[in-house]
Formats: sequence, C-alpha cells, structure tokens
Amino acid sequence: MKIRDKLTLTYSTATTIVVLALGLFIYLFTAQYHDREFFSRLDERVEITEQLFLEEGNLAPEVYRNIRDKFLHTLDNETEIVKEITQDSLLLMDSLFNDYPKDFIVDLFLNGESHFNGKKMMGAGKIFFVPRGRFVIIVQAEDLFGKTKLQHLGRILAIGLPCCILVIVIIGMFVSGRALSPVKNKIDQVNAITASKLHKRLDVLNENDEIGALAKTFNELLERLENAFNLQKKFISNASHEIRNPLAAILGESDVALTRDRSPEDYKASLTKINDEANRLNQLVNNLLHLAKTDADVSQLTYQEFRLDEIMMDVQRSISFSHPDNKVQLVFPDNIDDMDELVVKANVNLIESALYNLLDNAIKFSSNQTVIFALSNEKDRLTIKIIDQGIGIPTPELDKINHTFYRASNARSFKGFGIGLPLVQKIFDLHGFDFTIAANHPTGTKVELSIKKGENQD
Repeated sequence: MKIRDKLTLTYSTATTIVVLALGLFIYLFTAQYHDREFFSRLDERVEITEQLFLEEGNLAPEVYRNIRDKFLHTLDNETEIVKEITQDSLLLMDSLFNDYPKDFIVDLFLNGESHFNGKKMMGAGKIFFVPRGRFVIIVQAEDLFGKTKLQHLGRILAIGLPCCILVIVIIGMFVSGRALSPVKNKIDQVNAITASKLHKRLDVLNENDEIGALAKTFNELLERLENAFNLQKKFISNASHEIRNPLAAILGESDVALTRDRSPEDYKASLTKINDEANRLNQLVNNLLHLAKTDADVSQLTYQEFRLDEIMMDVQRSISFSHPDNKVQLVFPDNIDDMDELVVKANVNLIESALYNLLDNAIKFSSNQTVIFALSNEKDRLTIKIIDQGIGIPTPELDKINHTFYRASNARSFKGFGIGLPLVQKIFDLHGFDFTIAANHPTGTKVELSIKKGENQD
C-alpha cells in the first residue's frame, strides 16, 4: 500500500471514529436532557395536583375544573391518580403493580417519591400528607415531542455523518496527495541521477521541514559519492600510470636485450635494470594493497597488544635491509617505571607498515642524514617522533600531501609514488591515533604520532 493511501486511511479512520463518537455523544446527551426535562415537567404536574387536591374543598367546583383542565392536561396522553393510603398499604401497592412498574411503586412507598421511564410512558409519583390523611399521587404521560425531536436528530446524524465521513476521506486524499507531492518530485529527480550525472542535486525548497532536511541530507550524500567517484577515477588513472611505467621499462629492456646476442655484461646490466623496475613495481603493488586494506571493513582487522619500543626496533631492523648505511638514532624514554606503560592495542602489521613508510621517507628525503626516531612517555600519552634534516615540505602544500599520488613540488626528483603518506594517515585514522606533520621547509620535517593511554583500539 502506498504511503498516500496509508495516510488517507489512517486519517479517515481516526476522524471517522471521532465524528461517530461525537454523534453518539450528542444523541445520548440530548436523550438524557429530554428525559430530565420531561421528568421536571412531570414533577410540576405532581405539585400542581397536590396543590389542587389541598384546595379542592375551598374552590368552587367550576373553578376547580377549569384550573384542572388548564394545568394538568397539557402533556401527551397524560393521566394522574390520587389514592389514599390506608392501613392496608400492601393491598394498595398490589393494585398499583398492575398499572405501573413494580420497582417504581416499591421505591415510591419507601422514599416518598420516585420516577420511572418505560418503553412508552414516563411517570413521577409522590406521597403527601393532608389533615384528612396520607395520599399518593402518580402522574404519567408520553413524551411525544421529545421522541419526535430525537427521531429528527437521529435522521440528521444518520444522513450527516456519512456525508461528513465522505468529505473527510476526500479531503484526506487531497491533503495527503499535496503533502507527498514533494516526495514524488524528489523521486523523479533521484531517478534522473545516474553515475554520469552525479553533479545533479535535489531541489531544497525549505530545509526546515522534513522533506527539505531529507533532500539536503541526500544532496550531502551525493556530494560524498561524487567526491568518491572522482577520487576513484583519479586513483585508477594515477595507479595505471604508475604501474605502466615500470612495466614499460621492464618490457622495453627485455625487448632490447633479446633483439640480438649480447655479452654477459650487457645481459647482467639489463637484468639489473629489470630487477630494479620489478622491485619498484612490487613496492607499488604492496603499497596499493596496504592502501586497499585500510579501506576495508574495520571489523575484518585483528588487533593485539604490543610494546611500542619493540615495534620501533623491528622497524629499524627492517629499514636497515633497504638502507644499510642509514643513520637512524633510536631514542627511548628514561622515565619508565613499568614497561606495561608502553603497551598499546592495534593491528601490528599496519602500524609497522606506517612507521616504516615514515622512516623510509625521512631517510630518503634527507639524503641519508641523521634521523631521530624517538619515543616519549608523557603523563597521559605516548608519542613517537621522527625528525629529519631533509628538504621539508613547502607550507602551501601541507594540506595536499595526504592525497593519493600527490607529491610535493620539491620531492619529484626523488623516487616514489605519492602513496606513503596517504597510507600512513589512513592507518592512524583507522586506529584513532593523532598524527601531525610539521615541516620547516627547507630545514627538515618532524612527524608525531600521539596515542592517548587507556583509549587504544579494541
């Protein structure tokens, strides 16, 4: 069922229940009001009958009859009786049971006055005392006028309520249609957005209402998707270019070497060049795989506890294989009372890869000068600092160096792919670690990794 139909049905059902309840309340309240009003008129008749009975001996017969006819016979089918209550009241009650409801007679003799409401007739009774004895007065009549008014009211409600409900349904369909028309327009606009038209956006007529807020949120989603698509395209283009270069070099060198017979020295030189390009390609592919891994589902990564000083020593040993003549100086804090203070929980392989990339950059861009690889233990944080004396990073380019394949203008003469720093940034973001780069171009670069104690990744 469509939302419009659901809204119409819900609105119409709720309003119909309210209208029917109101109609029933009006009918019952009116019926009760007519009953109370008619009982009040019957009580008046009882009082008039009592007064006439008391004054009967003092009035002339003709005057008594005129008053009686004028005041008593004004209700439809009205009858009244006056009976003297003798010592044998049970006999009188039995005789009255034949003409009046039993409960009414019993209540009348017990309480001195009572009312009854029969299917056709309504009545009131009262017991009064006069000097010559005790008497009971019962007046009954039919409320034809009240019944006629109730029947008329019932016909009005029977005709009016269905018409009212029909109007409510029509209004509900119209209002729900108008209310949901912006949604339909948004659906049409969304359907017009394709992978090649991600620049399109939904119209936001009023961002303060729900539809406007939804459209605004969807536009923000489209903005992120468009950026992701553009980054993906750029990544694929750059990755293809970077992979094509070493492949072209390998294929070109092998083709040249195979064109004719060559000396062992020439073959060795060709194989050396092919090996260098293959290593370069291997490094690029490994970096791309690491980069893809950091974009994977976080839940797929495994975390374990390890000491930062041990990981730093492992990274230094690894860097010594690729840079045998490196001048990396390891510095550890001397304010450690318990080595457990250096324990963190993270993905060991990713952290080691990130630190290796940072240390490799520091050695490469400082032309193998001294690099400080230090760990400090502060009050609530552990901080790793890598400080080099290299070429630094131009200040205007600091906000771009985390873009994949971006290389600073002063670093293009060095070998590299522009993947290292984006990979490092993603790894540390994944773990929730604080990572900053301070470059004092052209005197060197200092990077800091800050880990808050007690808030490491679980």
